[in-house]
Amino acid sequence: MNEEIKTFQRPSEYFQWKAQQNKPPLIGAEFEHLILNQDNSWVKSEEVAAIMDDLVNDDWQMETVEGVFLGLRHECMWISLEPGSQFEISIRPLPTVNHLEKCYRTFLEHVLPIIHKHGKKLVGVGFQPITRPDDIELIDKKRYHYMNQHFSKTGTMGYYMMRASAASQMAVDYFSEQDFVEKLQFATRIGPYLALMFDSVSYVHNQYLTENLFRTTIWNNTDDQRSNTVRGGLEPDFGFEKYTKHILNFEPVVLTNDQKTISTGHKKTKDLIRYPVTVDLWEHFLSMAFFDVRAKGYLEIRMIDSVPYPYNLAAVALIKGIMYHPDMNKLHDRFRDIDQTAHEAIKRDLIEHGYQSTIYGRSAKDVTKLLYQWGLEGLTPEERPLLEVMKGKVERSENFRYPPTVSLEEAIRRNEVRL
Repeated sequence: MNEEIKTFQRPSEYFQWKAQQNKPPLIGAEFEHLILNQDNSWVKSEEVAAIMDDLVNDDWQMETVEGVFLGLRHECMWISLEPGSQFEISIRPLPTVNHLEKCYRTFLEHVLPIIHKHGKKLVGVGFQPITRPDDIELIDKKRYHYMNQHFSKTGTMGYYMMRASAASQMAVDYFSEQDFVEKLQFATRIGPYLALMFDSVSYVHNQYLTENLFRTTIWNNTDDQRSNTVRGGLEPDFGFEKYTKHILNFEPVVLTNDQKTISTGHKKTKDLIRYPVTVDLWEHFLSMAFFDVRAKGYLEIRMIDSVPYPYNLAAVALIKGIMYHPDMNKLHDRFRDIDQTAHEAIKRDLIEHGYQSTIYGRSAKDVTKLLYQWGLEGLTPEERPLLEVMKGKVERSENFRYPPTVSLEEAIRRNEVRL
């Protein structure tokens, strides 16, 4: 049966269906970048559109809905724009990190000359360094305008997230409900430390930022029903049904009918869903949650900042090595004591102290070294060099956030994406 017409009487059956598909373990990735002017300010959407037009002339296929640009497709990749014109490359799930790197390098070979021709630069950094979110226009996509209206009522920093932030996201497979729970809970528990390892925000609003994990702070103040940790996600009885229950009881904000995007206001998913539910409809509802670890037909790990190549591929390698480690459940045992209260406390301590954090008997320096070692253990010999580029930073307990002695211009220069 084609996936497009597959239906379910119970939405939770979707997860079981995905888990039981006969497939090898794959790893996927999405990398958001900022395109900046030479003075490190935000680039207007029409200027980014001109870059996209040049890519169409370079054999990328354009796709639109309602006459609105959606993205560009080329072999294993898909380029799209986030609400504030963040430049995102999505790479389909592949067997190894080496395969992903090959795709990503092809992307850079196409994109960098065009961006440079337009007098711009591509940067791997987690937040706009100079331009304020208030001064950044949303791209012309109804979904984003409805989300903007919604987030203005649910928190204080949703517009920061939409307009000015940039992340790296990895996708891993699950093969049973138990595997789903193990991976989601383990990734959630180590998530704050992963965020620390790849923290890349040194400057905000043209001022040095004194706190760590700025994107974590943004998500803490965006929308409690759809960000951070799914409700009950760290409880022993968590599973497909509880994740489904949360999705059914939150507000999905938008819905697409007959290629028309509409606002759903304060209606909940359970008020909008039609039975039997199709794969496309259920995956839309799932996509409107933005948890640190989001469930679809795979698990999406979302707490890592945008960082420059080759370190973004190191992040992919780290996630693959840990999540597909042959002893992953035993590794998880080292962190099972972290419940929701402890998880929030760890995030707060890391935001304040960074690598100097020690909480619940765990030193941030020791935890990140441990995660790095586990990542290496879980990779093939061919993949390990992609993670080993992080060795020096891990040993020195450094990330991509620089001390105040490093100027804004130098911080951005260090995080510029190059081949």
